[in-house]
Amino acid sequence: MPVNEVLPTTQSPPTDRILLGKNSKQWTHIALGLNVIILSILLIFGGIYIFKKGFSKTKAGSDTISGTVNINGYVPSGASITIASREHGTTNFANVVTGISSTDGVAYSWNEAEGGKMYDIQASLVVNNQNISQSDIYTISAPASGEILTINSTAVPPSQGLSTISGKIDLNGFVPNGATVAVSAQDPQDSSFRPVVGGFAAVDGATWIWNSAQTGTSYQLQATLMSGTTAVGQSNTITVTSPADSEVLTINSTATPPAPQVTSISGSINFNGSVLGGSTISVAYRITGQTNFTMFAQNLPANSGTSWNFTQASSGTSYDFQAYMITQGTPSAASQILTATAPAANEVLTLNVTNQPSGPAASNMTTNCTSANSSGVWQVQFNYNNGPAVTNAQQYWLTVGTNSGGNQLVNNTYAPSNANQPQSYTSGFIFSQNTTYYAQWAYATCTNCSSFSNFAPSIQFSCGTPGPSAISTPVPTPTDTPPPTPTTLPPTNTP
Repeated sequence: MPVNEVLPTTQSPPTDRILLGKNSKQWTHIALGLNVIILSILLIFGGIYIFKKGFSKTKAGSDTISGTVNINGYVPSGASITIASREHGTTNFANVVTGISSTDGVAYSWNEAEGGKMYDIQASLVVNNQNISQSDIYTISAPASGEILTINSTAVPPSQGLSTISGKIDLNGFVPNGATVAVSAQDPQDSSFRPVVGGFAAVDGATWIWNSAQTGTSYQLQATLMSGTTAVGQSNTITVTSPADSEVLTINSTATPPAPQVTSISGSINFNGSVLGGSTISVAYRITGQTNFTMFAQNLPANSGTSWNFTQASSGTSYDFQAYMITQGTPSAASQILTATAPAANEVLTLNVTNQPSGPAASNMTTNCTSANSSGVWQVQFNYNNGPAVTNAQQYWLTVGTNSGGNQLVNNTYAPSNANQPQSYTSGFIFSQNTTYYAQWAYATCTNCSSFSNFAPSIQFSCGTPGPSAISTPVPTPTDTPPPTPTTLPPTNTP
């Protein structure tokens, strides 16, 4: 063999390049493939999660109902407060907040309410796991804040003693010069009211205190506005257990001013529930005893605490006020009707807004001009909710006006005994001959609430001669329909 010839050598492949029969290049491809598979799985499950989050309905536990508890009367040592709730329209309460300190004015907060639902809320004073006293039941839509629950304790103190009951006067209307206010009380043994605080100046917001109430005794309290020896106004009656404070007695003066002056009535909105985007609040007024309301405030923010001010009131005149939530040009909720004599301030209108039911699928309404009086003015019968009928209605709202969506002639809300059946309403003699009118209706799925569905399309009708005739032609309801005003809606969010 030649000296410079190099023999070929045989070497074993490195162990890092051979594993289970695969070389490094093959393992690189395998690793890349596994990464692609893992990434695809993550993207699929992530997409499903995002899809579910984006399109699932809001679940319970997303909203809060909160406020304070006002405790009157004797509170035993070791007592606590429990908050219970139930969905409005159901029977049984369930405790939602327990172990709250039994301190007058203590705060509570229930954080698991479902937005847009209406609840009945009640506070209880608990001693040794027994409810010894309870507040009235308050109906509140979620979310809500600043809600006051008042408990008048029935616990008997170990020894009878004297304690105080105090508060302030909410005075509305004209107050004669030199007028005074007296506070009277009646306990279970009294046959009539007896004066307990008297002779203080009649000023709006004036405070009063009764120092000789019996601890643990429940009283009915009432305030009277006096002009000399003549009563010119009397408050509502409230029931209070001693001791107590911050009790408000509201007086609407009946005194007539010598020369009525232009003044104002103002207040705020207590707004409970969910707000749809773009919704606003409108407020309307009427002189007490009249039928129709007139708007004076529109496009107010749909927030709790929003203020309103009616600046064209006449001193000494009594007015009714009502607030509405307007959604897409249509009223979707209404407050209680509040009555106040001008001038007045700090008046609160409460809107409990629930999830709005869908409107009727069709107007399902017919009209019948039944008869006319000697002046040629007609009486009309309205029949509606006729096949397919709404099957879950509890209240109805019927309006009739001179324009589509108007309510100038009929504006009626009611809770009938046959709520799930066809409805019929017969008017008085109020419709002029050969004049076109428009009728529409809506419904609510609860009896003690103010959230109605959208109105069905308006029905156009007229009454002519020589005999009754009716034309029932559906017409579109415009989005700028002026909000109709219920006149018989029950107050909400009140005991």
